Amino acid sequence: MSTLTADQMSVLCTPLERLIEEILVDGSGLIAIACSGGVDSMLLVDLLQDIRNTLSLTKDLQLIILTVDHGLHDQSEVIAQNTCQYWQKRGLLTQSIKVSVDRIHRGRGLEDGARQVRYEALLRAADELNAHCLITAHHLGDQVETFFMRIQAPAGLDALGGIPEKRNCLRRPWLKVPPHLIQSAHLLRGLPCFPDPTNEDHRFLRNAVRHVISPALNQVFSSGWMTRIAQSMAHLRQARRSLDYFIDQELDKALQLKTDIGRSIFIWPQGLSAPKEVQGNVILSAAQRSLYALLPPHADPRLIKKQLPVIEDVYSGSSNQLRSLPNDLWIWGGRGTFHFFSPHRAPILPDALSITLPTSPQKTMYAWGEWRLTLRPLDQISTLQGVSFKHISQPLRLELPGTGARYQPLHTEGTKRITRLWSDRKVPMYERDRLPVLFSAIGEIVWAPYCRPSATIASQTTDLPNSHPSEHLADTRWIIEWSLA
Repeated sequence: MSTLTADQMSVLCTPLERLIEEILVDGSGLIAIACSGGVDSMLLVDLLQDIRNTLSLTKDLQLIILTVDHGLHDQSEVIAQNTCQYWQKRGLLTQSIKVSVDRIHRGRGLEDGARQVRYEALLRAADELNAHCLITAHHLGDQVETFFMRIQAPAGLDALGGIPEKRNCLRRPWLKVPPHLIQSAHLLRGLPCFPDPTNEDHRFLRNAVRHVISPALNQVFSSGWMTRIAQSMAHLRQARRSLDYFIDQELDKALQLKTDIGRSIFIWPQGLSAPKEVQGNVILSAAQRSLYALLPPHADPRLIKKQLPVIEDVYSGSSNQLRSLPNDLWIWGGRGTFHFFSPHRAPILPDALSITLPTSPQKTMYAWGEWRLTLRPLDQISTLQGVSFKHISQPLRLELPGTGARYQPLHTEGTKRITRLWSDRKVPMYERDRLPVLFSAIGEIVWAPYCRPSATIASQTTDLPNSHPSEHLADTRWIIEWSLA
């Protein structure tokens, strides 16, 4: 091939141009490009730089080349240096990232460990640089190889759907581009290549698929077999999206995502009956959505999948249990519920918070760490029965209950320890040390989350005369609501 046709160049450049347009919607920015020095990633950088210069975007869009020195062979450092030096001479920013060989060996085999550590390093660097996205040169061949690698796992819809074009800050614009077109364009543009010798090692599964299975399929099937397999993978992704559409409707009822406070709560909807396999899909989706939201951006997605057996064990357990997960994440649950929480993301708690009833009946909200206490006057036409603070010493205050603190909720005999009440109500252990209690001015417990109001204020619920509430503020009945931020 002496040159590339306009259509062939369009196949290569159009996905990159669309990606740049997406980035520029947010104004100027920085994009990170993963470049190993191989044919695919070298061409990717070359074309991105060419498009940026052609569109006169040098001031609006910066490119930085990220290269990983994995240290798995004696040429690793030289390849990383040569790659960086080439792009530096082309006027681009570069960063070589050296990773620990010991950490690579902790993976499920050398190939898996190297991939995990490489992605962690690249995503962390992109995050630290505040890059808009991290672009990789994965192409149609990589997509199809992934299918053959996963089909023998065994695998489900998610895995057989292949590599996503977009996940968090990762972008893979070339997943529909055939590898032979990339190789031809690389050769015609006269680009150098700094190949990794491990890419020829057939002990690694991807290399074996690439060098053994793919050539065999070229002989068995007619040309275009990669595209047809990729289309089948797209159908699987579509099936997964269709399933997710209906699962999401149930998740909207059952899942509370509170990413600002590092928490996610899943409770199977009451009255919802579904086959076991459907329940399993809903639980799986809830766990994945929670972990993707709570784990840091550089966490390997497969790290999430590894935790699913632990999550299922906790969820289906006959008693509540607490288990640790990677990245300072914990799970608590059992009997059809699970809570994810991250202690280091929990808000700082105040020492105490004074609460004075407003001078006129109006909704008032008070913040306590991750909790919100809402106080609102009872509407005269409401069927709810509010509580009265007529005989409660003011001002009220929110604070943590002391060791052994006791009170008597409505419809109970005698006082009970707060901790016992919370234990009876299956309040998660991780919450109990952070839950505030509403006290009166003389230290009497008025109300605690997850419990009924005290017998003292709940007994003050007589009907009000037919007049405006503000005329009898002391007798105003109030609704108290506890909620997470």
